[in-house]
Amino acid sequence: MAYVQHLSVRVPWHDSGWGGTVCEDPLGNSSCILLKKVGEDRDDILEAAHAGQRFEVLGAEPACLAERGGFLSPRRHVVTRKHPYGHTDALRAVSDTLVDVPPFSVHGIPFYWLNRENAVEVAEEQRIVGFSEGAEDFAVGKLGFRPNWLLHGDNQRAVIEAFFENVRSEQSLVFFYLKHSPFEAQPRRMLVGAACVDALTLPGQWNGSDRTAFPNHMWETIVRHTLRPDGTGGILLPVQELERLAAQGRDVSVALAVAPERNREFSYATEHVSPDVAVAALLELKRAAQAASELGCSVAERSRQWLDRQLGMAWRRRGPAPGLPAVLGRLGFEHPVFTARVLASVVSEGEDPWPVLQQALEGAGGPAEFRRLVSGTSRGIWQHVDEGRRQALRLLSRFDLTRDQLDRVLDRKTGIELTDEELLDNPYDLVNCTVDDGEPILLRNRRPGLLSRPRARRTLSAAGDRAPGRPLGPETGRGRPRHCAAARRG
Repeated sequence: MAYVQHLSVRVPWHDSGWGGTVCEDPLGNSSCILLKKVGEDRDDILEAAHAGQRFEVLGAEPACLAERGGFLSPRRHVVTRKHPYGHTDALRAVSDTLVDVPPFSVHGIPFYWLNRENAVEVAEEQRIVGFSEGAEDFAVGKLGFRPNWLLHGDNQRAVIEAFFENVRSEQSLVFFYLKHSPFEAQPRRMLVGAACVDALTLPGQWNGSDRTAFPNHMWETIVRHTLRPDGTGGILLPVQELERLAAQGRDVSVALAVAPERNREFSYATEHVSPDVAVAALLELKRAAQAASELGCSVAERSRQWLDRQLGMAWRRRGPAPGLPAVLGRLGFEHPVFTARVLASVVSEGEDPWPVLQQALEGAGGPAEFRRLVSGTSRGIWQHVDEGRRQALRLLSRFDLTRDQLDRVLDRKTGIELTDEELLDNPYDLVNCTVDDGEPILLRNRRPGLLSRPRARRTLSAAGDRAPGRPLGPETGRGRPRHCAAARRG
């Protein structure tokens, strides 16, 4: 089963719906200017003179275009990019370059991945083909200083291609979110809508790059999406209607959709969204849409139907083992995220990949494309893992955990220590015994691991493996297990 990567994209607040027009009240939009680019570049006089009109009549690019302020525009638009180091001797030949954004599209930039320091961390998890430290050092030497961002164009391209590698047309979801809005009760990140990815266009080089000592790659990948203003192909919450109600004194907080952050899924402008977080985000959009309707703000029925379809598909694409990257990292695999996706690709949809992993670790065969990724180091670690810990690892692979969360549980560094035996007896202890931690494992993001389809729930009992001690359902875990409760009383 091919891995399907979902995305998040940040957009600025717009008082009339991101349709390719200036705000109805530009000067009243004090939310968009909290984004640095908009705050620095917005021309208040020009926009106030053309309030509510199409971007094209301005005669200049509105500042919000650079922040994807026209993601629902039915017309193409152009964003002019200026190289941040174009003033240096090394890059003086680079000139302003236009980014052509088609209708119903955004330009996505994976800022976290392109940060020099973060790229080292990313490369430990992902396989980035074509990345060269030597090329980076050469470019830095020519520039004369070491910037915070990756500099050599070949490295930039390698990172961007790796980021978008598993984004698939008509399968990947893209979630649109706000960092700032006019709502007093706004959560840290607020979902405003979602769609499917329709197509991708990777960026090319800067104008004039052929006249510099090293290549210079642009960062803006065009992401075409399926959402339309009538609600076809996605969902857009009626946040502008809700804002008007809030301005009249109504409490609309129940209809604001909280972005279900676990790590950095809704940060850095464009990011990956994990399978479990995608399910949680769809559920939150569904909840908020219902709450908005009850407040008198309509949500198209076709959008509700789209949500239901996508929930079913997102659940299937999640697979039975979204926590494999963390488990593989624990077992000493290089590039565990990449390795997990290779492993998922060699089994059928819904099939537990654990038997294939175990077979390869024990040198007993398996698909060649996965076997070649198993090192002597990983086999050595596996040999020293006892059967109870192996079963705990298998169980934890069913939960969308980060490597840090997995290590805290297995190394017994949670608020209440949790043994492998206790975890296998009641997987909900994973939540209950971290509830008082500084970073608890949240129930809403763990529940899918326990409520999977019957086929997935049977995986631990196959071939004599141990299954959880009792059935688990939506109501299970409301109270704390006895040993957790006893530990707190003590």
